[in-house]
Amino acid sequence: RIHRDRREIQYVVLTSIRTLVSECPSAFTPFLNDFFVTAMDPSYTRMIKLDILTSLVLEPASIEAVLKELRTYIRHDDKVFVCASIRAVGKVVELARIVYDRLGEKNGNEARARGEADRIALNCLYGLLALTQACDQNVVVGECVMVMQRIMVQLMADSGGNVKISDSNHVQDRAMQRIVLLLASSLVSRTEQGEDAVEDDDDDDEEKATDKLNSLTISLPPDALGSALWIVGEWLSSVSTSPMLSNKMDGALKSKMRLELIRLVAKSFPKMSPREKTQGVHFASKLLVSAATGTSSADGETAICENVLSMGRIDVNTDVRDRARCESAIVHLAVGLKYDTDAMATSLPSTGQKLTVENAKAMLLRPKPPSSSLPIEDEKENDASTEVNGPFRFGTLSSLVSHRARQAYLPLPEWAKKDSPASLRDPPSPATTHADE
Repeated sequence: RIHRDRREIQYVVLTSIRTLVSECPSAFTPFLNDFFVTAMDPSYTRMIKLDILTSLVLEPASIEAVLKELRTYIRHDDKVFVCASIRAVGKVVELARIVYDRLGEKNGNEARARGEADRIALNCLYGLLALTQACDQNVVVGECVMVMQRIMVQLMADSGGNVKISDSNHVQDRAMQRIVLLLASSLVSRTEQGEDAVEDDDDDDEEKATDKLNSLTISLPPDALGSALWIVGEWLSSVSTSPMLSNKMDGALKSKMRLELIRLVAKSFPKMSPREKTQGVHFASKLLVSAATGTSSADGETAICENVLSMGRIDVNTDVRDRARCESAIVHLAVGLKYDTDAMATSLPSTGQKLTVENAKAMLLRPKPPSSSLPIEDEKENDASTEVNGPFRFGTLSSLVSHRARQAYLPLPEWAKKDSPASLRDPPSPATTHADE
């Protein structure tokens, strides 16, 4: 009941509970409903409760309860809380796979348990897809795209193994189509940034129509556009056997899509952020290698891909420049570039050997394992001072604010290696008391 007290007390109690939940979540699982967000909770209390809820999904019933709560949280007015709720959906999907895998190992039915986890993932993917269609906020849509990308990679990893995913509603196909549309819209908006539009000041109707069109266009943030470029590049390169990649699309239409997307990437490359440029370079490299392995490509696609790599090799950002030079060298040694290759080697400097197309495919087009948003557990034993909440002792003011609370506070002394004398804890004798008086 104490966490329902005043806001200050709520913050202290919930922060302490969040620390304890990270160490022993099973102790708080029976009290899951007590951590649901209420309408009167301030923003910091909502964020702490959200962290606690995502850490308590240890059973199938708790997974369904938390997902039901998250469906209401994404309708909140606070966009920061909505984005955090969307990220929590991705964490719950990942934890659901772990929970159902353990349940399947216990019951001896791993395939059925993984099917339940995939069903939850597809339901969450469909919900995020619907949110991207109903929301007009760039930040919220971008967060949905990043979480959708992680869920789809998890499903692709399942389909690449012995697990058959039942996707009768073609949720993965629809999600990929939506990501492609958002990617194309964002790249078009990048190309229009900085361009001078010649308009008459007297033409008010045309100006209003243009403003209305711009307001309806979704432009993904840099992180979301990078995630969209990566997952679309995996799809167009055909590196997975997922049902998402077996949709009814002929090679001619797919080659047109590859050409149009790489054209937009090349046109908007100077106006991209470093994160977007890095994924754009990787996108061009994957298209070049996939075209060398037999994937149908349109005329001019190779030249545009090499143009993107050339712009990346002379970029002012060191990360983009290093990535472009590294992948350009790999593609040139395996496939062979046609333009701007004066400073490139034709063999490996150390051994003098040449890379094959299969080597480049293994480096750039190999299926990737799904990423994890869960905290990394340290297998090494930590000492008592760093076991619960970093370098600060649990329950202190420094542990509450996660930094040393001013210099006026003295740190607690270390635990004594030897017991103190028992005489220090003995009550004073009557004779000693009279003598002192």
